[in-house]
Amino acid sequence: MTTPVFVIEAPADPAYPPPNAQHLQRAIGSAHRVQVPGMGHALPSAVLAPLGRALEAHLDAVDAVDASGR
Repeated sequence: MTTPVFVIEAPADPAYPPPNAQHLQRAIGSAHRVQVPGMGHALPSAVLAPLGRALEAHLDAVDAVDASGR
């Protein structure tokens, strides 16, 4: 897969517990996985900043690859 994929692992998610994010990352192969401490299935305000930083870092990395042509 060449499309950048960002997998969010929510350690407190009862619907899709952490092993699901790990399995998804392995199945895709090139996916970037990040764990957001304190995150469950919902998005409490306490996780918005860490999630935003992780997503911003992922998008910056994608932009850097696009700019370099690799």
